[in-house]
Amino acid sequence: MLTQEELDENVQYVLGMTDHYKSDEELHNMLLLKGLEEEDTRRIIRTVAYAFNKKRMLQRKRAIKLNSILFIFTHVIPGLIFLLATMRINIGYLSLYLMFCLGLRLYYILLVAVPCWLGFNIYAYFKYKKRTAVAGEIGTIGTV
Repeated sequence: MLTQEELDENVQYVLGMTDHYKSDEELHNMLLLKGLEEEDTRRIIRTVAYAFNKKRMLQRKRAIKLNSILFIFTHVIPGLIFLLATMRINIGYLSLYLMFCLGLRLYYILLVAVPCWLGFNIYAYFKYKKRTAVAGEIGTIGTV
């Protein structure tokens, strides 16, 4: 049984080796060849996988925040402008904003890209959250 210090050392070693070994099986065999016990190798791989999934989950959380801001500027505000226009309420600055948005050719791409990117990030966030929640059953490190 490894102490916490030895576990941390081996986790750092595995994190350095993930570029050379692409699958958990290869990492597992490498740790066994290093002389570690079966239980210790599983514990190390679970710790590494948890760290990877936690990192990816935090990255997706940041992407969701950024994407939500973009969604507000590309969908919500123009939608409110159109809604106000149907009620015959004209606010000069908002109309100017709408003309600016529609004048950009990039805006049409963002109309499709922002919701798709938001949906993907939400899906990925919950996927990694599920993987980190199942602490004893983490089996894949994922793409490095």
